[in-house]
Amino acid sequence: MKKVSKQAPPFLREMWGAKIFVKMRVTLLMVLLATFSSFANKTTAQNANLSLNVNNTTVRNVLRTIEKQTGYSFIYSSELIDVNRRVSLNEQETSLQDVLDALFAGTPVNYSINDNHIVLSRTTDDATGNAQPQGHEVSGKVTDGSGAPLPGVTVVIKGTTQGTITDANGIYHLTNVPENVTLLYSFVGMKNKEVAYTGQSTINLKMEEESIGLGEVVAVGYGVQKKSVVTGAIASVNSSDIGNTSVSQAQQALQGKTSGVQVINASGAPGAPIKVRIRGYSSNNNSNPIYIVDGIKTTDISNLDPDDISSMEVLKDAASTAIYGAEGGNGVVIITTKKGKSGKPTITYDFQYGIQSVGHTPKLMNTSQYSTFMNEAGLISNVDQTYNTDWLGAIFETAPMQKHHISFSGGKDGSTYMLSMSYLNQDGIVVGPKDKYKRYTVRLNSDHQILPWMKVGNTFAYSNSQRAAINESGGEFGGVIGSALMIDPATPVEYTGDVPAHVQTFINNGNPILKAPDGNYYGISKYVFGEIVNPFVTQAITKDQTQQDQLQGNVYAVLTPLKGLTITSRFNLNLTYQNYHTWNPTYYYTAERNNSATKVIDNNDLWKDWMFENFASYNHKFGDHDLTLLLGMSSEKATHRITNAQGGPMIMENPAYAQLDFISSQKNDQVNGRIYDNRKVSYFSRLSYNYKDKYLLEGSLRRDGAGLSQLPKSGRWGIFPAVSGGWVISNEDFFPKSFVTSAKLRASWGQNGSLSNLGNYSYASLISSTSNGYALTYPMADGSFGTVFEPSQLENPNLRWETSVQTDVGLDLRAFRDRLTFTMDYYNKKTTDLITQNTPALEAGNAASPINAGDVTNKGFEFELGYRNKIHDFNYGIHLNMSTLKNEVTYLNPTLDRLYGAQVGPGWTATAVQKGEPLWFFYGYKTKGIDPKTGDPIFLDKSGQPTNNVTEADKQYIGSAIPSLYYGGSLDASYKNFDFNVNFQGTSGNDVLMGWIRNDRPTINRPEYFFKNRWTADNTTATEPRAGTDPKAWNSDLLVFNGAFMRIKQIQLGYNLPKSLMQNLHMKSARFYVSLDDFFTFTNYIGMDPEAGTNNNNNNNIGIDRGTYPTARKVMFGTSISF
Repeated sequence: MKKVSKQAPPFLREMWGAKIFVKMRVTLLMVLLATFSSFANKTTAQNANLSLNVNNTTVRNVLRTIEKQTGYSFIYSSELIDVNRRVSLNEQETSLQDVLDALFAGTPVNYSINDNHIVLSRTTDDATGNAQPQGHEVSGKVTDGSGAPLPGVTVVIKGTTQGTITDANGIYHLTNVPENVTLLYSFVGMKNKEVAYTGQSTINLKMEEESIGLGEVVAVGYGVQKKSVVTGAIASVNSSDIGNTSVSQAQQALQGKTSGVQVINASGAPGAPIKVRIRGYSSNNNSNPIYIVDGIKTTDISNLDPDDISSMEVLKDAASTAIYGAEGGNGVVIITTKKGKSGKPTITYDFQYGIQSVGHTPKLMNTSQYSTFMNEAGLISNVDQTYNTDWLGAIFETAPMQKHHISFSGGKDGSTYMLSMSYLNQDGIVVGPKDKYKRYTVRLNSDHQILPWMKVGNTFAYSNSQRAAINESGGEFGGVIGSALMIDPATPVEYTGDVPAHVQTFINNGNPILKAPDGNYYGISKYVFGEIVNPFVTQAITKDQTQQDQLQGNVYAVLTPLKGLTITSRFNLNLTYQNYHTWNPTYYYTAERNNSATKVIDNNDLWKDWMFENFASYNHKFGDHDLTLLLGMSSEKATHRITNAQGGPMIMENPAYAQLDFISSQKNDQVNGRIYDNRKVSYFSRLSYNYKDKYLLEGSLRRDGAGLSQLPKSGRWGIFPAVSGGWVISNEDFFPKSFVTSAKLRASWGQNGSLSNLGNYSYASLISSTSNGYALTYPMADGSFGTVFEPSQLENPNLRWETSVQTDVGLDLRAFRDRLTFTMDYYNKKTTDLITQNTPALEAGNAASPINAGDVTNKGFEFELGYRNKIHDFNYGIHLNMSTLKNEVTYLNPTLDRLYGAQVGPGWTATAVQKGEPLWFFYGYKTKGIDPKTGDPIFLDKSGQPTNNVTEADKQYIGSAIPSLYYGGSLDASYKNFDFNVNFQGTSGNDVLMGWIRNDRPTINRPEYFFKNRWTADNTTATEPRAGTDPKAWNSDLLVFNGAFMRIKQIQLGYNLPKSLMQNLHMKSARFYVSLDDFFTFTNYIGMDPEAGTNNNNNNNIGIDRGTYPTARKVMFGTSISF
């Protein structure tokens, strides 16, 4: 149904009449309000004469001309009025009524002038001109659920074209209505309503909003589809799910919100990288999905402000992702940012302020316990107990965070806009200013209907981020938190009295011992050595700063030259510049940890990516058949230039001189750089068929050609097919009328690829003139040095991308008038040709190219359950999701026994890939309790038998970080102006390896758990070994713990100011809230955080706790105000 205003552009009239897009009632009212500005000129306009001279033009164009000359607005339905009929008129200085009479002469069209609106309706004559039987006159008013009038509602006699539409006040008049017919009321966004007519003169009607879910559209690759006819596995997260949360990165908005999605934080530090896994772990390397933000492909959305997001669609099965071909193997997340709407401008301001603190921390041995443990182990006979330092209590503090977001949106005369700006400032919970994250963003989205058949638009986003991070990647080798866990409690943070003899010796020798801000010397342990240092010393020498500027956007044109045909041309650009800057001061801690010369380091990265896409979609309906065809192509280029430089010493040890310009000698300078250049060309298609909204069928095909920088010429093209089908059982005549309102079965199969693990000419035979960043040279006879080149890599001309084949079967149910929703999926995903590093023969003398050497399967079930209801003023809803996962390597190249991954400490390869086991399982010695006689672990050999001579060959599977079950949910409720919600998420079946306990540093501190549960002569039934046990115990399953947890992500209470007060304040809405975010975690893990993260963001480190930065608890205060 369509209402035409003076301000409403032509393309909106067409879309309304065709019911192409769902329009909210609020938008309609805004447009109506805009037309009131012409009210004062109503009488003058009606009496004014018009001049028209048109030849063979459409009625639609004539109506637009009349609107421009008179200020009137037409209200009509294109289902009742043929506005594509062509006419010729020559009227000079003619009255409005005479022009309308001439325009509709000989047609079954009637008009009525109400205020500044002209309502068009059909007369009682049928299309052939035959008079209908005379009947009754009926009138009434149509309103929405709140009682507000609904203009533009179509009212027809069912089975005929006889009808009318409601005017600006929701009033309609229908004449010559026979008895015993059915009146059909329809309006976009509302449920159709049928009323049996038995001679009533007045019928007032209240319409209900369309059921949430079935009528809404979801984003799919290169288009949108109604959710009711989607045949793939797609999950949605909307802006209402994201708003008022404390997430700083967009990926976090997916956590616990939908089934099949696992969000893995590299750490809890501000701005830390985030991994997303969709339906398991598809590769031994990178398994992250690709993100499509307003059509722009990217692998990183950390600079996208969550408040700018309108919706996130997670494409999980191959039928949904195959349209992205060689890059859809790990799943696809389609993100649509907010757009403006026609009508009055809206200003929205959101503010958050939070106080962060550390949650659970492991209880470590105190000085007395440490002394006893070391004495029993025969390592330290007499620990000085002057100090009893709680290192974890010392390094953590409360920290503030704040965020501001403001947006301006609106639209007029065929153009809409949305401008937003945001500022995020998050301090970390580790003492000092070394863990901070700041981000500034600006976004401008706009659309412009410049011609009836052409729309152009853009999305542009600029962001600047600044991150300072503690030394976390050092982990058990001197990371800040790792050192706080391992250093002995007998060492103080700083000496408040006399310094001990070993420190005084360092001072007397002229070593630069670091001092605390208050002038006291930092404590130096005399019991724990090597890389493990006082964490406050590590903080003092850390100078890291990373700054990134990103400009991301696109321009596009959408053409609709024919009915049902839409042609889109889009150019995307992504420019990113990043600088990592640090400098190394001089200091002395021990003979193993010191620095005698300052150095400045600058690493610069420049990414420049562009993509040009052109695609056309044609929809044709004939009878009960609905057919949509998509054809398109794209080309892209991604360039990454790296330039690294370092030099020293600095002319003065001062931050102001920490630049490469201020170094005293060029003797130690190093400069190196390289460039990566990847290209791709793609052709894609999709055919969708829908019969009576019962039987659904869809197929897609994509052909991708990768650039020579990624794959050799002989294997760089691939074809990726997919097919899916659906059966809406509830639309069958035999389906019983019951509490089930909708039931759909669907199934899909498809292939995808993954280019993410292919490096820069990784298949090729390479030569190099550098080694470890230094130039290779050879002394010449004249005393000069010549450049030397050497082979650095063997070739592999058979290298190809990883390929995933996935089958999915799903069921979608809605019941109890759509208050209950249920979705279930079973998936089986097999990824072949895993890319691994080959091992060359020793005589080769250099590295080998990667090879395709393995297959991995991910399979499981996904469940989502939702229920929403209203009891008077009390509204409530619940949403639960749960996913099972079985991950298994099903094939490994016979030349490889296993792949080795992460190192824990200096000698333990703690993760591996092996046939029959999950990816990157924990690999070590297996035990079976503690020997009651000796207090040492009872080790098992490879066959599972106890042995007194366990060897390296007996290492085996001892656990896995991949959960077998992960889940999430939310509960929300509101009563009048108050609202309340709770969100949670968790995992089960996963393990955590406590990786900060090293077997080569026996004097490190340990959790109190190992002290209280250790074997002693008085406790021979202990669960943990004696002090000073076999070092292999610390490379065993004794360090593997149950990592299951449930975390309450948010508990929030909000209050909305009353509408009456809003009117007095000239505000649209105002909400204030307080929440506890990440405040409660339920787990049996004795370490820092069961979400152990990934050290250095490495894929083979998942689940290893090396002293992971914990997720901070937050008390948040916020407000959201709209004008």
